[in-house]
Amino acid sequence: MNWFVKYYGAHKISPVSQDISDLKKHILRRERLYQLLGIDAALFKGAEILEVGAGSGYNTLPFLLAGARVDIVEPNKTGQEAMVNLFESYHIHPSQYTIYDCMIEEFDSAKKYDFTIAEGFLPSLDNRKMQEAVIDSLIKKAKAGGGYIVVTSMCVFSYFFEDVRRMLGYLLICECASYEERVKILSQAFVTHLESLKFASRPIDDWVKDAILNPALDTEFLDMGECVAEFCKRACVEVVGISPALVSNLSWYKDMEYSYATTIREQFRLKQHCLLSIDLLDNAREISSNQRLEKDLKRFRALIVKLKQGGNALEIMQKVILVLQEILEKNRDLGKAFSAPLLEVIAFLQTGNITAKGVASLNEFAKAWGRGQQYINFKRIDDEGK
Repeated sequence: MNWFVKYYGAHKISPVSQDISDLKKHILRRERLYQLLGIDAALFKGAEILEVGAGSGYNTLPFLLAGARVDIVEPNKTGQEAMVNLFESYHIHPSQYTIYDCMIEEFDSAKKYDFTIAEGFLPSLDNRKMQEAVIDSLIKKAKAGGGYIVVTSMCVFSYFFEDVRRMLGYLLICECASYEERVKILSQAFVTHLESLKFASRPIDDWVKDAILNPALDTEFLDMGECVAEFCKRACVEVVGISPALVSNLSWYKDMEYSYATTIREQFRLKQHCLLSIDLLDNAREISSNQRLEKDLKRFRALIVKLKQGGNALEIMQKVILVLQEILEKNRDLGKAFSAPLLEVIAFLQTGNITAKGVASLNEFAKAWGRGQQYINFKRIDDEGK
Protein backbone atom coordinates (compact mmCIF):
# COMPACT_ATOMS: atom_id res chain seq x y z
CA MET A 1 0.00 0.00 0.00
CA ASN A 2 1.50 3.37 -1.02
CA TRP A 3 1.62 6.69 0.84
CA PHE A 4 -1.36 8.12 -1.03
CA VAL A 5 -3.69 5.31 -0.04
CA LYS A 6 -2.53 5.24 3.59
CA TYR A 7 -2.76 9.00 4.02
CA TYR A 8 -6.11 9.48 2.26
CA GLY A 9 -7.57 6.52 4.12
CA ALA A 10 -6.34 7.63 7.55
CA HIS A 11 -7.91 11.08 7.21
CA LYS A 12 -10.94 10.03 5.14
CA ILE A 13 -9.93 12.41 2.37
CA SER A 14 -11.77 12.42 -0.93
CA PRO A 15 -8.83 13.36 -3.18
CA VAL A 16 -8.83 16.08 -5.79
CA SER A 17 -12.27 17.57 -5.42
CA GLN A 18 -12.98 20.43 -7.83
CA ASP A 19 -15.41 23.25 -8.41
CA ILE A 20 -17.27 22.18 -11.56
CA SER A 21 -20.26 24.49 -11.15
CA ASP A 22 -19.36 25.65 -14.65
CA LEU A 23 -19.48 22.17 -16.17
CA LYS A 24 -18.91 23.37 -19.73
CA LYS A 25 -15.67 25.07 -18.67
CA HIS A 26 -14.52 21.94 -16.84
CA ILE A 27 -15.16 19.79 -19.91
CA LEU A 28 -13.40 22.27 -22.20
CA ARG A 29 -10.34 22.26 -19.89
CA ARG A 30 -10.15 18.49 -20.03
CA GLU A 31 -10.67 18.39 -23.79
CA ARG A 32 -7.92 20.95 -24.27
CA LEU A 33 -5.53 18.90 -22.14
CA TYR A 34 -6.00 15.83 -24.31
CA GLN A 35 -5.87 17.87 -27.49
CA LEU A 36 -2.43 19.16 -26.42
CA LEU A 37 -1.38 15.55 -25.94
CA GLY A 38 -2.51 14.57 -29.45
CA ILE A 39 -5.91 13.07 -28.57
CA ASP A 40 -9.14 14.49 -30.00
CA ALA A 41 -12.02 14.38 -27.50
CA ALA A 42 -14.27 12.82 -30.16
CA LEU A 43 -12.31 9.59 -29.67
CA PHE A 44 -13.77 9.15 -26.19
CA LYS A 45 -17.26 8.39 -27.53
CA GLY A 46 -17.73 4.64 -27.23
CA ALA A 47 -14.16 4.17 -26.00
CA GLU A 48 -13.11 1.66 -23.36
CA ILE A 49 -11.20 3.58 -20.68
CA LEU A 50 -9.29 2.41 -17.62
CA GLU A 51 -8.72 5.19 -15.09
CA VAL A 52 -6.34 4.52 -12.22
CA GLY A 53 -6.56 6.66 -9.08
CA ALA A 54 -9.65 8.59 -10.15
CA GLY A 55 -10.09 10.14 -6.70
CA SER A 56 -13.52 11.75 -6.45
CA GLY A 57 -14.29 11.24 -10.15
CA TYR A 58 -14.30 14.86 -11.32
CA ASN A 59 -11.90 14.15 -14.17
CA THR A 60 -13.73 10.92 -14.98
CA LEU A 61 -17.03 12.71 -15.48
CA PRO A 62 -16.17 14.23 -18.91
CA PHE A 63 -15.32 10.75 -20.24
CA LEU A 64 -18.69 9.43 -19.10
CA LEU A 65 -20.57 12.43 -20.48
CA ALA A 66 -18.77 11.91 -23.81
CA GLY A 67 -20.15 8.36 -23.98
CA ALA A 68 -17.16 6.32 -22.84
CA ARG A 69 -17.30 3.10 -20.81
CA VAL A 70 -14.94 3.49 -17.83
CA ASP A 71 -13.39 0.95 -15.47
CA ILE A 72 -12.05 2.75 -12.39
CA VAL A 73 -9.30 1.40 -10.14
CA GLU A 74 -9.58 3.35 -6.87
CA PRO A 75 -8.74 1.84 -3.46
CA ASN A 76 -9.76 4.95 -1.51
CA LYS A 77 -13.15 4.36 0.15
CA THR A 78 -13.96 8.05 0.56
CA GLY A 79 -13.15 8.67 -3.08
CA GLN A 80 -15.33 5.73 -4.18
CA GLU A 81 -18.34 7.11 -2.30
CA ALA A 82 -17.74 10.65 -3.60
CA MET A 83 -17.55 9.58 -7.24
CA VAL A 84 -20.71 7.48 -7.05
CA ASN A 85 -22.57 10.48 -5.62
CA LEU A 86 -21.07 12.73 -8.30
CA PHE A 87 -22.03 10.41 -11.15
CA GLU A 88 -25.56 10.00 -9.78
CA SER A 89 -25.97 13.78 -9.60
CA TYR A 90 -25.26 13.95 -13.36
CA HIS A 91 -27.52 10.98 -14.14
CA ILE A 92 -24.72 8.68 -15.27
CA HIS A 93 -26.12 5.17 -15.62
CA PRO A 94 -24.26 2.59 -13.45
CA SER A 95 -23.75 0.40 -16.53
CA GLN A 96 -21.30 3.02 -17.85
CA TYR A 97 -18.71 2.44 -15.16
CA THR A 98 -17.33 -0.11 -12.71
CA ILE A 99 -15.28 0.75 -9.62
CA TYR A 100 -12.60 -1.73 -8.55
CA ASP A 101 -11.44 -1.51 -4.93
CA CYS A 102 -7.81 -2.44 -5.47
CA MET A 103 -4.39 -1.22 -6.59
CA ILE A 104 -3.54 -1.31 -10.30
CA GLU A 105 -0.96 -4.05 -9.68
CA GLU A 106 -3.78 -6.18 -8.20
CA PHE A 107 -6.30 -5.44 -10.98
CA ASP A 108 -6.88 -8.84 -12.57
CA SER A 109 -8.57 -8.50 -15.95
CA ALA A 110 -7.83 -9.73 -19.44
CA LYS A 111 -9.53 -6.66 -20.90
CA LYS A 112 -7.48 -4.22 -22.99
CA TYR A 113 -8.30 -0.53 -23.20
CA ASP A 114 -8.32 2.26 -25.78
CA PHE A 115 -7.18 4.70 -23.09
CA THR A 116 -5.39 4.00 -19.81
CA ILE A 117 -5.30 7.12 -17.62
CA ALA A 118 -3.20 7.50 -14.46
CA GLU A 119 -2.99 11.09 -13.23
CA GLY A 120 -1.29 12.48 -10.18
CA PHE A 121 0.26 9.60 -8.29
CA LEU A 122 2.97 7.86 -10.34
CA PRO A 123 5.76 10.44 -9.66
CA SER A 124 5.37 10.15 -5.88
CA LEU A 125 5.03 6.42 -5.31
CA ASP A 126 7.13 5.05 -2.46
CA ASN A 127 10.06 3.81 -4.53
CA ARG A 128 11.30 3.04 -8.05
CA LYS A 129 10.39 -0.63 -7.76
CA MET A 130 6.75 0.29 -7.11
CA GLN A 131 6.81 2.79 -9.98
CA GLU A 132 8.13 0.13 -12.36
CA ALA A 133 5.42 -2.31 -11.26
CA VAL A 134 2.71 0.29 -11.93
CA ILE A 135 4.20 1.16 -15.34
CA ASP A 136 4.24 -2.53 -16.31
CA SER A 137 0.59 -2.84 -15.27
CA LEU A 138 -0.46 0.25 -17.26
CA ILE A 139 1.28 -0.96 -20.41
CA LYS A 140 -0.23 -4.44 -20.14
CA LYS A 141 -3.74 -2.95 -19.97
CA ALA A 142 -3.34 -0.86 -23.15
CA LYS A 143 -4.55 -2.26 -26.47
CA ALA A 144 -1.68 -3.42 -28.65
CA GLY A 145 -1.16 -1.36 -31.78
CA GLY A 146 -3.00 1.75 -30.67
CA GLY A 147 -3.88 1.96 -26.97
CA TYR A 148 -3.00 5.32 -25.37
CA ILE A 149 -1.48 5.60 -21.90
CA VAL A 150 -1.64 9.03 -20.25
CA VAL A 151 0.36 9.64 -17.08
CA THR A 152 1.83 12.57 -15.16
CA SER A 153 5.37 13.34 -14.07
CA MET A 154 6.75 15.81 -11.55
CA CYS A 155 10.18 16.95 -10.37
CA VAL A 156 12.01 19.08 -7.81
CA PHE A 157 12.03 21.95 -10.35
CA SER A 158 8.31 21.94 -11.09
CA TYR A 159 7.42 21.58 -7.40
CA PHE A 160 9.99 23.97 -5.92
CA PHE A 161 7.67 26.91 -5.19
CA GLU A 162 5.21 24.46 -3.64
CA ASP A 163 8.09 23.02 -1.60
CA VAL A 164 8.77 26.54 -0.31
CA ARG A 165 5.12 26.69 0.71
CA ARG A 166 5.52 23.34 2.44
CA MET A 167 8.49 24.70 4.37
CA LEU A 168 6.60 27.82 5.42
CA GLY A 169 3.61 25.66 6.30
CA TYR A 170 5.54 23.33 8.58
CA LEU A 171 7.19 26.27 10.31
CA LEU A 172 3.66 27.48 11.07
CA ILE A 173 2.36 24.18 12.44
CA CYS A 174 5.48 22.61 14.00
CA GLU A 175 3.93 22.91 17.48
CA CYS A 176 0.39 21.97 16.42
CA ALA A 177 -0.56 18.28 16.80
CA SER A 178 -4.19 18.36 15.67
CA TYR A 179 -4.68 17.54 11.97
CA GLU A 180 -7.86 19.62 11.80
CA GLU A 181 -6.13 22.62 13.39
CA ARG A 182 -3.17 22.26 11.00
CA VAL A 183 -5.53 22.34 8.01
CA LYS A 184 -7.25 25.44 9.44
CA ILE A 185 -3.97 27.33 10.00
CA LEU A 186 -2.56 26.40 6.60
CA SER A 187 -5.79 27.30 4.83
CA GLN A 188 -5.62 30.78 6.38
CA ALA A 189 -1.99 31.11 5.33
CA PHE A 190 -2.33 30.00 1.71
CA VAL A 191 -5.83 31.04 0.65
CA THR A 192 -4.47 34.23 -0.98
CA HIS A 193 -1.87 32.13 -2.82
CA LEU A 194 -4.45 29.79 -4.33
CA GLU A 195 -6.71 32.74 -5.19
CA SER A 196 -3.84 34.21 -7.23
CA LEU A 197 -3.79 31.10 -9.41
CA LYS A 198 -6.61 32.00 -11.77
CA PHE A 199 -7.03 28.49 -13.15
CA ALA A 200 -7.34 26.84 -9.71
CA SER A 201 -10.53 24.83 -9.25
CA ARG A 202 -9.95 23.19 -5.86
CA PRO A 203 -11.14 24.28 -2.39
CA ILE A 204 -8.32 25.62 -0.20
CA ASP A 205 -8.66 22.95 2.50
CA ASP A 206 -8.52 20.19 -0.12
CA TRP A 207 -5.40 21.77 -1.65
CA VAL A 208 -3.73 22.04 1.78
CA LYS A 209 -4.36 18.37 2.55
CA ASP A 210 -3.06 17.28 -0.82
CA ALA A 211 -0.24 19.74 -1.60
CA ILE A 212 1.15 20.59 1.85
CA LEU A 213 0.39 17.77 4.32
CA ASN A 214 0.56 14.79 1.96
CA PRO A 215 3.55 12.60 3.01
CA ALA A 216 3.85 11.24 -0.53
CA LEU A 217 5.48 14.57 -1.44
CA ASP A 218 8.60 13.58 0.51
CA THR A 219 9.42 10.74 -1.87
CA GLU A 220 11.87 10.96 -4.77
CA PHE A 221 9.90 12.25 -7.75
CA LEU A 222 9.84 10.58 -11.16
CA ASP A 223 10.56 13.41 -13.59
CA MET A 224 9.62 13.62 -17.26
CA GLY A 225 12.97 12.40 -18.54
CA GLU A 226 12.99 9.43 -16.17
CA CYS A 227 9.34 8.62 -16.86
CA VAL A 228 9.88 8.59 -20.64
CA ALA A 229 13.00 6.46 -20.25
CA GLU A 230 11.19 3.98 -18.00
CA PHE A 231 8.18 3.56 -20.31
CA CYS A 232 10.15 3.49 -23.54
CA LYS A 233 12.75 0.97 -22.48
CA ARG A 234 9.90 -1.36 -23.40
CA ALA A 235 10.11 -1.44 -27.20
CA CYS A 236 6.33 -1.56 -27.54
CA VAL A 237 5.83 2.05 -26.37
CA GLU A 238 6.45 5.46 -27.97
CA VAL A 239 5.70 9.02 -26.91
CA VAL A 240 2.91 10.82 -28.78
CA GLY A 241 2.78 14.14 -26.94
CA ILE A 242 3.74 16.02 -23.77
CA SER A 243 2.24 19.02 -21.99
CA PRO A 244 3.77 21.46 -21.47
CA ALA A 245 5.65 20.83 -24.74
CA LEU A 246 9.03 21.40 -23.14
CA VAL A 247 10.84 19.52 -25.89
CA SER A 248 9.80 20.15 -29.50
CA ASN A 249 9.02 17.35 -31.92
CA LEU A 250 10.83 18.37 -35.12
CA SER A 251 10.49 15.07 -36.93
CA TRP A 252 9.62 14.79 -40.61
CA TYR A 253 6.81 12.41 -41.48
CA LYS A 254 9.05 10.34 -43.77
CA ASP A 255 11.69 9.87 -41.07
CA MET A 256 10.40 6.53 -39.78
CA GLU A 257 13.45 6.04 -37.55
CA TYR A 258 12.80 9.20 -35.52
CA SER A 259 11.94 8.65 -31.85
CA TYR A 260 10.35 11.50 -29.91
CA ALA A 261 11.16 9.60 -26.71
CA THR A 262 14.87 9.73 -27.53
CA THR A 263 14.67 13.47 -28.23
CA ILE A 264 12.97 14.08 -24.88
CA ARG A 265 15.57 12.05 -23.01
CA GLU A 266 18.37 13.96 -24.74
CA GLN A 267 16.95 17.48 -24.32
CA PHE A 268 14.90 17.43 -21.10
CA ARG A 269 17.84 18.47 -18.90
CA LEU A 270 18.45 21.49 -21.14
CA LYS A 271 14.93 22.75 -20.49
CA GLN A 272 14.10 21.50 -17.00
CA HIS A 273 14.57 24.93 -15.39
CA CYS A 274 11.54 26.18 -17.38
CA LEU A 275 9.39 24.12 -15.02
CA LEU A 276 10.37 26.28 -12.04
CA SER A 277 7.82 28.99 -12.80
CA ILE A 278 4.80 29.46 -15.03
CA ASP A 279 6.30 32.89 -15.82
CA LEU A 280 9.62 31.59 -17.19
CA LEU A 281 9.94 31.69 -20.98
CA ASP A 282 11.07 28.75 -23.10
CA ASN A 283 14.85 28.64 -23.38
CA ALA A 284 17.76 26.24 -23.12
CA ARG A 285 20.38 26.30 -20.37
CA GLU A 286 23.65 24.53 -19.68
CA ILE A 287 22.93 21.06 -18.34
CA SER A 288 25.61 21.55 -15.67
CA SER A 289 23.71 24.59 -14.32
CA ASN A 290 20.51 22.60 -14.03
CA GLN A 291 22.32 19.66 -12.46
CA ARG A 292 23.83 21.97 -9.84
CA LEU A 293 20.45 23.54 -9.16
CA GLU A 294 18.82 20.12 -8.83
CA LYS A 295 21.27 19.20 -6.07
CA ASP A 296 20.45 22.40 -4.19
CA LEU A 297 16.71 21.85 -4.57
CA LYS A 298 17.12 18.36 -3.11
CA ARG A 299 19.09 19.84 -0.19
CA PHE A 300 16.17 22.16 0.42
CA ARG A 301 13.67 19.28 0.34
CA ALA A 302 15.78 17.35 2.86
CA LEU A 303 15.36 20.24 5.32
CA ILE A 304 11.56 19.97 5.00
CA VAL A 305 11.77 16.33 6.05
CA LYS A 306 13.95 17.22 9.05
CA LEU A 307 11.46 19.86 10.13
CA LYS A 308 8.55 17.41 9.80
CA GLN A 309 10.46 14.86 11.86
CA GLY A 310 10.68 17.26 14.79
CA GLY A 311 14.01 19.00 14.19
CA ASN A 312 14.77 22.34 15.85
CA ALA A 313 12.63 24.81 13.90
CA LEU A 314 14.88 27.83 14.52
CA GLU A 315 18.04 26.01 13.45
CA ILE A 316 16.37 24.56 10.37
CA MET A 317 14.97 27.97 9.43
CA GLN A 318 18.48 29.45 9.49
CA LYS A 319 19.72 26.64 7.24
CA VAL A 320 16.76 27.22 4.92
CA ILE A 321 17.69 30.89 4.60
CA LEU A 322 21.26 29.97 3.67
CA VAL A 323 20.18 27.38 1.09
CA LEU A 324 17.68 29.78 -0.49
CA GLN A 325 20.34 32.50 -0.65
CA GLU A 326 22.71 30.08 -2.38
CA ILE A 327 20.01 29.04 -4.86
CA LEU A 328 19.27 32.68 -5.58
CA GLU A 329 22.91 33.69 -6.04
CA LYS A 330 23.82 30.75 -8.28
CA ASN A 331 20.80 31.20 -10.56
CA ARG A 332 20.60 34.93 -11.24
CA ASP A 333 20.34 34.12 -14.94
CA LEU A 334 16.78 32.86 -14.42
CA GLY A 335 15.58 36.43 -14.01
CA LYS A 336 13.02 38.24 -11.91
CA ALA A 337 10.26 35.63 -12.26
CA PHE A 338 12.43 33.33 -10.17
CA SER A 339 14.40 35.75 -8.00
CA ALA A 340 11.70 38.19 -6.85
CA PRO A 341 9.55 35.61 -4.99
CA LEU A 342 12.65 34.10 -3.35
CA LEU A 343 13.92 37.49 -2.19
CA GLU A 344 10.57 38.14 -0.54
CA VAL A 345 10.54 34.73 1.21
CA ILE A 346 14.12 35.15 2.44
CA ALA A 347 13.33 38.59 3.85
CA PHE A 348 10.22 37.19 5.53
CA LEU A 349 12.14 34.32 7.13
CA GLN A 350 14.84 36.70 8.37
CA THR A 351 12.24 38.55 10.46
CA GLY A 352 11.73 35.37 12.48
CA ASN A 353 8.05 36.24 12.82
CA ILE A 354 6.36 33.39 10.92
CA THR A 355 2.58 33.76 11.10
CA ALA A 356 -0.32 32.68 8.90
CA LYS A 357 -1.19 36.32 8.29
CA GLY A 358 2.38 37.04 7.25
CA VAL A 359 2.45 34.13 4.80
CA ALA A 360 -0.88 35.23 3.34
CA SER A 361 0.55 38.74 2.83
CA LEU A 362 3.53 37.67 0.69
CA ASN A 363 2.63 39.51 -2.52
CA GLU A 364 5.34 38.34 -4.94
CA PHE A 365 5.53 34.79 -3.63
CA ALA A 366 1.75 34.33 -3.49
CA LYS A 367 1.74 34.69 -7.30
CA ALA A 368 4.71 32.36 -7.83
CA TRP A 369 3.80 28.90 -9.06
CA GLY A 370 5.79 26.14 -10.67
CA ARG A 371 4.52 24.06 -13.58
CA GLY A 372 3.38 21.32 -11.21
CA GLN A 373 2.60 18.14 -13.07
CA GLN A 374 3.57 17.39 -16.63
CA TYR A 375 1.39 15.14 -18.79
CA ILE A 376 2.80 12.48 -21.10
CA ASN A 377 0.82 10.55 -23.70
CA PHE A 378 2.33 7.20 -24.69
CA LYS A 379 1.02 4.83 -27.34
CA ARG A 380 1.38 1.10 -27.34
CA ILE A 381 2.59 0.54 -30.89
CA ASP A 382 2.77 -3.27 -31.03
CA ASP A 383 2.29 -6.42 -28.98
CA GLU A 384 5.92 -6.92 -28.02
CA GLY A 385 6.70 -8.23 -24.54
CA LYS A 386 5.84 -6.09 -21.53
